[in-house]
Amino acid sequence: MGALNIVRIIVQVFATILALIAVGFLAAAILSSGWQIMIEPGTGEIHQHGLWMDYVFASRSHMAGAANPAMSVGGFDAPRYNNPLGEATWGGAGGHGGGGYGGYYNNPNGQWIMTYKFGDAVYGDEVHRAQPYQIYCLVLLVLALLIAVSGLCLSYCAALKIAIAITAPVLYFVALILGSSGLIQFYVASLLPEYRFAYTDRRLMQFVGYSYWWGVVGIVGVALAMVANIAVAVLLSLMHRRGEKPDRATLVFRRESQI
Repeated sequence: MGALNIVRIIVQVFATILALIAVGFLAAAILSSGWQIMIEPGTGEIHQHGLWMDYVFASRSHMAGAANPAMSVGGFDAPRYNNPLGEATWGGAGGHGGGGYGGYYNNPNGQWIMTYKFGDAVYGDEVHRAQPYQIYCLVLLVLALLIAVSGLCLSYCAALKIAIAITAPVLYFVALILGSSGLIQFYVASLLPEYRFAYTDRRLMQFVGYSYWWGVVGIVGVALAMVANIAVAVLLSLMHRRGEKPDRATLVFRRESQI
């Protein structure tokens, strides 16, 4: 086995590991809810707002979008309930659009509640409804993930043909552009006042959470995997020029005997 082949195998294994890490972080970012996090000091509530799902920890049990008949739309007319922390709390809150949502009832132990951001799950609840910048980011990251997985599959078969070895980094490049675009537009939108603050019974700031940074790690991994696969393509080209042909059954290179 030639020196170039050994180097190629090492680089290809390294590229595969990078791609697997990148795909794992991208999938974790998409599936998790910690894209924007809001903590309400007065009640101890924690709101994790994701791209397609929210995860809320509350000592006052409520489901996003559950109508409170005692509350008038756009106002705070609902009766107060005793808060476990000793505070009086309004029975409802207004969303971005001014509509009220959720009836609050005490739950001394607190609980995590998962809510979807689409359809009837957020009926009448503009606070937790999926916003355009979240949908755009979700679509772009899902496309980036699928293309990165395709590049990973092709990179495994890179030894078959130079064309396949070249196509893999091209796919990673496309995934890099799509994923980076989604993350950048999400971050820029998260700084806008209408998305940086959540309006319940008061104005609370949201900050970018762990899921976003998982996405960043995933995109950086895609970029590194692209560079490594470019190196694999270059090494394969050099090996072909030296007369080393692939064994298609085992994907191992061998040197043709010289006559």
